[in-house]
Amino acid sequence: MKRPIACHDWLVSTCCAGPPTRGDAAAADLSVDADRNRRGPYTAAGDVIRALIDDANARTPRLVTTHLVTLLLVAPEIIRCVEVPAEVRDASLVSREGNPASWTRRVANGVVDFILGCFEGRRPFPATLVFTNVDHADPADQEFIATLLRRADPKTLRLRICTTSVSLPPPLTAALTQYARRRRQTTTNRPAAMRKNCWPPHGAVSTWPVTTRRWSGRFAGAGCWPVRRKGKPKEKFKAKHTPT
Repeated sequence: MKRPIACHDWLVSTCCAGPPTRGDAAAADLSVDADRNRRGPYTAAGDVIRALIDDANARTPRLVTTHLVTLLLVAPEIIRCVEVPAEVRDASLVSREGNPASWTRRVANGVVDFILGCFEGRRPFPATLVFTNVDHADPADQEFIATLLRRADPKTLRLRICTTSVSLPPPLTAALTQYARRRRQTTTNRPAAMRKNCWPPHGAVSTWPVTTRRWSGRFAGAGCWPVRRKGKPKEKFKAKHTPT
C-alpha cells in the first residue's frame, strides 16, 4: 500500500534513547521512554495516559468515563484522580492472565481511542508525540504503538518513533514501513568547540585526516597560513625563525 503524503517519523539513532520528558498535560509535545525495564507491560501507553488524564478529566470527562476500564487496566494509578464506580473498580481487579491475543488488541484500540480523543480539536496542529527505546518496549506496548501509527492522522497528531535498531517485530515493522518515513541520524565525535570553530581545542584529539593535521601543523608555529592568489602559482611558505 502506498505511504500517505503526510506521514509519521521513524528515527533510527543511538542518541534518541534518553530519559522520559513528561510534559504538562496541556502541552502540545510529549516524550515517553518505552523501555520495558522501567515499568513492564504498557510502560509507554501508561505514561501517555498519566500525562493526559488530568486535562482530559477537566475538558472531556465523558471520554474518560467511556474508556475508564481500559485506562485503569493500563494505568491503575489514575484511580487517585478520577471518580471510579464500584463495579468498574471491581472489574479492574480481575486478573487478565491467560486472555487471548485479541484482548491486548482491544486494549490497544481503547487506549488509542482515548489518546486521539484527547488531541482532537487541540491547537496547535499537529501535536507531536515521541516514543523512545521502542525496540526495547514490551510486546504489548509495541502493539499499542503499531495501532497508534495506523490510526493517528499526522496532520493532527504526529508520531516520532525512535529506535536504536531496525530489527523489530513484523507487525511493528509493517506499520512503520507503511505509515512512517525512516530517517537515520548520524552523530559526530568531534567536540562542540571544534565543530563551531573548525579547530581542535587544546588537549582535544582531532578527527581530521592525518594529511590535514600535518599540513596545518606546518604553518601553525609560524603564525601564518598559506594563501593562494589568483593568477599566481601556490607559494611555498617557510617558518620565520627569530634569532636568539
